[in-house]
Amino acid sequence: MATEVVEDCPICQGSGLLWSGHLGDTCPLCDAAHAEFHGQPGVERFFVLKAKSRPPILQSQASSVWATRRHANCHHDAQPHSRFQMACAGGPVCFLFFEHSEHAWVGHAQIRGDFWCEDGSDFPHHFGLNWRSLLPQARGVDFRAVEIAAEKDAHKVFTGDELPGNVGRAIRDAIDAAAARIRVEEEAKRRTMEESAFMLGSPGETELHFHRRLRLEVQRRLGPVILSCLCGSRRYNLHFPESDWDLLVVYAARDLPSSLPVIKNPERMTPDYTLLEVGRFVEMMLDGDPRIVECLFLGAQSEQLIYEDIWKSITAVSSQFLCQALVKKYLSDATGRAGLAAVRRGAKSSKHAKIMYVAFRTLTNALQVCLQGVPQIWRPDDSEERDQILGIRRGWYELTHDARDMLVCKAEQMADEVRRALDASRLPEKPAGDVAEAWLSEVRAWSAQLSQ
Repeated sequence: MATEVVEDCPICQGSGLLWSGHLGDTCPLCDAAHAEFHGQPGVERFFVLKAKSRPPILQSQASSVWATRRHANCHHDAQPHSRFQMACAGGPVCFLFFEHSEHAWVGHAQIRGDFWCEDGSDFPHHFGLNWRSLLPQARGVDFRAVEIAAEKDAHKVFTGDELPGNVGRAIRDAIDAAAARIRVEEEAKRRTMEESAFMLGSPGETELHFHRRLRLEVQRRLGPVILSCLCGSRRYNLHFPESDWDLLVVYAARDLPSSLPVIKNPERMTPDYTLLEVGRFVEMMLDGDPRIVECLFLGAQSEQLIYEDIWKSITAVSSQFLCQALVKKYLSDATGRAGLAAVRRGAKSSKHAKIMYVAFRTLTNALQVCLQGVPQIWRPDDSEERDQILGIRRGWYELTHDARDMLVCKAEQMADEVRRALDASRLPEKPAGDVAEAWLSEVRAWSAQLSQ
């Protein structure tokens, strides 16, 4: 339920002095009365509702309700809800929404005709709305853009005040015109994204079926697929039932000079996939990228793990790619600006649960590399670690502030443990470049033979 915003009188700014052109409310200092417009029966009438920022307007759109407070210096018939109700009895009523932070008209809605009171509330008088249009954030109609409204200082009226019909219609038309332009822009963007996509999903197609088609399309258009595997939370068995099926495909390009090293699905288009040309895969492996090195340690229990025999040549020497660079990247992912540091700063609060579960996962794998020499990528269903990490992911926002702080401290202590283990380890500084280059040459020869 959204509420109106009560602000200083725009007539006198607290001075008690009037200015001309006011269409507004009653002020205890200047005692300016509401402008009254007695519309003809059946003719639409227009009222202004204001908010300092977007959230109450978004809340109103979600709930289809707005609410007003009772004004102590107004008699019953002059109360906003009474005027709305009387106007509604005579014909259609349109509310025009103005957002102060944007200095713009941002949407409009029709009154439904249902009114009710919730005693004890700061904003007790409720009424239902049928929203017609709400412009995106920062895309509202500037108050100066509607000439007749600017001339009448329509943006200066109090919330709940009525506007003349010609002014109200001009504002509503401007909002609708802006909405139409935005729809055209969004449609053009959508078409551009679809045209740039390597492959689009079909209506009703499951992600698993899409992945099968994707592998075949990569094989047909780009070159033989070496590896196809999941990434994201499903790689680690740390997913929820509704989690995405993010796919990584590594292939050997037939036409290397014209191939792109990385192909991804366009932003905001699903399913998510990443196509890596094997040359780029090797570069990332030699950089110690955890997502890439982990591919070498995926076990038979990993879902959608599909590979050619040539892949076995590199997994047979997987230990050659466990190095200090890998551990340091794990540490950076866990503790850097987008990791624990963000939680400590209070930044990206909506992502804290994910940041924390990723921190514990990456730090656990980093310790395994330092101490055991083999990272465990898949967490068994009955493992204590899996239960703890999923517990953080599920219940982070239900924890008290102190409980959250304890978990952050625990993760930071774990990061220190990783640093000590790294200092004491015999891990090489970098992975075995010669081994990787030899395997890449083997892949190129294998791909060329398939193309003959």
